[in-house]
Amino acid sequence: MKKEEINQFLEKLMKNQRFLLCLHENVDTDSLCSNIAMAEILTFFQKDVTIILGKNVKFPKEFNAFGDWLKIISNNEVKDLDLTQYDCFLMLDSSSEDRLHDMGEFMTLPKFVIDHHSGNNIVGAIASLIDPICSSTAEMIYEIGEHYFKNQSPNMFGGDYLLAIYMGILSDTMCLKYRLSQRTFEILSTILKYIDPNPCFMLYEKSWKEDDFSMIRIGMNNLYTLSFDNKKVGLCVISRNDLRRGNYIDEDTSIDSLIQLFEKSKEIEILIIANEDYNEKNQWRIRTRSYVDGSHARIIAEKLGGSGHDKMAGAKLLDVNSDNILDTIKTACS
Repeated sequence: MKKEEINQFLEKLMKNQRFLLCLHENVDTDSLCSNIAMAEILTFFQKDVTIILGKNVKFPKEFNAFGDWLKIISNNEVKDLDLTQYDCFLMLDSSSEDRLHDMGEFMTLPKFVIDHHSGNNIVGAIASLIDPICSSTAEMIYEIGEHYFKNQSPNMFGGDYLLAIYMGILSDTMCLKYRLSQRTFEILSTILKYIDPNPCFMLYEKSWKEDDFSMIRIGMNNLYTLSFDNKKVGLCVISRNDLRRGNYIDEDTSIDSLIQLFEKSKEIEILIIANEDYNEKNQWRIRTRSYVDGSHARIIAEKLGGSGHDKMAGAKLLDVNSDNILDTIKTACS
């Protein structure tokens, strides 16, 4: 989203004080989490916020894992609400009014729309913010929050804010399998410095373990960008201390999950993962993967004393401490 688009939207939105939000039909995690994250921002600015389910929504029991988040959600039927208590209707993650149930007269309130669906057909809104490039509506809310406080801690809105963003992105990318952009990776990298993602894992991908999500957090927090043969290289450096903090005695399976994540990124053409041996200090295993034509994975591995195939190779490094591992790999890519 362009800054001027966000500015124009927020200038009109923030003139209101009392906000009504509604989860869409067949509510999913992005609907829930984008509404919660936006509510955190509005509440920070001392706005009055009500999120409703609508009378025809079957609320998934799995969302009980969100605990106190549900305190801002009223399960009242629409007919029990007083139209005069709201200044506007903020519609998030809904491509059409039909997805917001039998809202009746509430559709006559001044409408604002935030959505990442390209086919959004809600008409008559005071202002709309539509961006199909974003992975989720939750990602759009993060951009709004960052726009307000570029140089502040991204966790300033509230304890639930970043976790809601994380879970919204996780859900609408099918557990980080689709719709990932470089910006999505940047956002996740920032978020994972502040939150513990482990309580969320069972809601999304049963084949993944809690350790896999911890490893993703380590990888995101230790990701460097290099270049080799004019190709974009993503390098993850995972130290022995990282593994020990996560109690990884056998980390191979979780690193495979990390590889699965990064191979979905269109911005990473070559992936290098360097992890230090859990038991032997200064000994490293190097994995190289190439997602473009050529012998890049093998060539990099060979420069590090290893071998393998054109698109998948590896090496082992001895007597390289954690302060020097990055320069060692940079030299191999130069």
